[in-house]
Amino acid sequence: MSWCGAPPYLDCSSRGDKRFSADHARILGQDRATIAELYESAKRYRPGHPLVDTQGAPIDWRKIRGIRPVNLFEVKSLYRSLWESYFEERPDLVEILCRSSGLCDTLTPKWQITPIFVLWDIRKKLLLAEEVLT
Repeated sequence: MSWCGAPPYLDCSSRGDKRFSADHARILGQDRATIAELYESAKRYRPGHPLVDTQGAPIDWRKIRGIRPVNLFEVKSLYRSLWESYFEERPDLVEILCRSSGLCDTLTPKWQITPIFVLWDIRKKLLLAEEVLT
């Protein structure tokens, strides 16, 4: 389990509040694709791997999850922008995120990077912007 902040935690895994899970969060402006689908499909790998095509694109992103892509920096930036787009489409969730004292992911081992770190950073920036406006 991974976590940020303090309890009580908002569980951002598929087992918790699915609205904050990349596997369930759908972006309306992207044909309702999930954040996970868009993020994983944008990754590129070294050609020659049995799970990628000749261009380095994943044949089935679900099977190649967890393998480091060659365009890691670009997809990290994309991942953040996908979450930002998601919250722009759902301002009601921004309030829930900002009211949370902590976030956790009960399904991902703590040694793996999880969405909660991106969500926690977005939360901090939203709270800072709110302080500036008041």
